[in-house]
Amino acid sequence: MIVGNFVNNLRNADIIKNIKKQRLSEVCALGTGGEAEIFIEPDTPEEFQEILVAAQGNRVYILGGGSNVVFPDGLVEGVVLSTRALKKIRWLEDSRVEVQAGYSLPKLFREVREHDLGGLEFAVGIPGTVGGAICGNAGAAGFGICDLLEEVTTIESDGNLRIWRKNDFAYSYRYCELANDARIIISCVMRFREKSPDDDSMIKNFADKRRNQPLEFRSAGCTFKNPESQSDKSAGKLLDECGCKGLGIGGAVVSGKHANFILNVAGASSADVFQLVRICRERVLSETGISLEPEIKFVGFDDAP
Repeated sequence: MIVGNFVNNLRNADIIKNIKKQRLSEVCALGTGGEAEIFIEPDTPEEFQEILVAAQGNRVYILGGGSNVVFPDGLVEGVVLSTRALKKIRWLEDSRVEVQAGYSLPKLFREVREHDLGGLEFAVGIPGTVGGAICGNAGAAGFGICDLLEEVTTIESDGNLRIWRKNDFAYSYRYCELANDARIIISCVMRFREKSPDDDSMIKNFADKRRNQPLEFRSAGCTFKNPESQSDKSAGKLLDECGCKGLGIGGAVVSGKHANFILNVAGASSADVFQLVRICRERVLSETGISLEPEIKFVGFDDAP
């Protein structure tokens, strides 16, 4: 329990006033998770800096839109920092935008379209925040949001700001080197291209594919990443062929519509989801030799599924 020492280390009265406990099931898309010991939603980079310095030596978890995150059940000790109040956006010259981490990705998609620009077509229907999208290099069909970045501003674990140029960090399919609870992505600068006649058809194709996703229950999005080198089959196809559709534990069930989605159909716990992910992963490994990597981030767990 860290509340007392943490509060004593803070100087900003507004931050102290905003410290609260929070049911994480209420701020995560899957609808599972226990209560955060300390939950704060700062709205300035300066507040994030002060909090990180005050929290030295304690666990700090960064939460964006909560679309692909699972926290444990019960009390989650430490500090959960939400970036969702960082919502500023500023359009620059030369088809560029400076946008904070808490800005809605669907809203940015719409704004790019309104500015008659292209490059973000793959993001249609993807939920969450810009910061979360960067952490997981959100994308589709070989496109990823990190390809659009010019620079990223972070707060490092010592509380100092750092600006990362595009060549300063590595990224690949569903991976970005900057994704680390020791730092916070605060904002980024993206460059878009001129709108193309093909953009509308690309958007339609991406939107049509996402209509096959199960939206009738809460989920954390895709459960597993698609295997890159071991198979030409998607994670969903592998799970389907291995009979994972319909598998369930407690209130968590593998969708019968799309096997790469685990649904919260009846008050699922995080433990239900954790065990179901493990069972699906072990079944695919046993039957195909392919080890699927979770796309869902299990934050605060002692081990991985």
